[in-house]
Amino acid sequence: MSSFEQTLKRYFVALDAGDLEGVLTVFADDAVVHSPFLGRLSAREFFPKVFAASSASDITVFDILASTQGQARAVGYFRYDWTLKDGTKVYFDAADVFDFNAEDEIIRMTILYDTHPPAGVGWQQVWVALRQADSRARFREVAVSVKPS
Repeated sequence: MSSFEQTLKRYFVALDAGDLEGVLTVFADDAVVHSPFLGRLSAREFFPKVFAASSASDITVFDILASTQGQARAVGYFRYDWTLKDGTKVYFDAADVFDFNAEDEIIRMTILYDTHPPAGVGWQQVWVALRQADSRARFREVAVSVKPS
C-alpha cells in the first residue's frame, strides 16, 4: 500500500466519521481546497463549514488512484451520501484530486463532481447550508473581534 493510499484511507475514515480533527491531521497547515461551491479556501476554513452544514455522511470509496506521471498526486473516487442539518439527503459520486508534500500530507485538494442535481437531490439546500455555516462562522469572528475589553 502506498503512503498516499494510507493517507487517503485515514482521510476518508475521518470524513465518514465526522471527525474534524482526524480530517485535518492529514492536511498540511497551509493546505488549500478548491470547491465547486465555496471556491478556494484553506483546509482549516473549508472543513469546519462542511461539518457545520452536516448531520451525517456515509462515504463509499470505490478506488484510490496514484499518478503515473511521477507526481505526488492521487485521486480518491468515491460516493458521498450526505445528510444536511435540515435533514436533506444529498448523494453524488466524486473524484477528488489530492496533491502531497514530502511528508505525505495533503497540500491541495481539488473537488470534482457534477453539480447538476440528479432527481431528488437538493443542491439548493447544499448551497444554503454551506452559506449559512459560512455566515455563522463569520458572525462569530466579528463578534469575537468587537468584544468589549
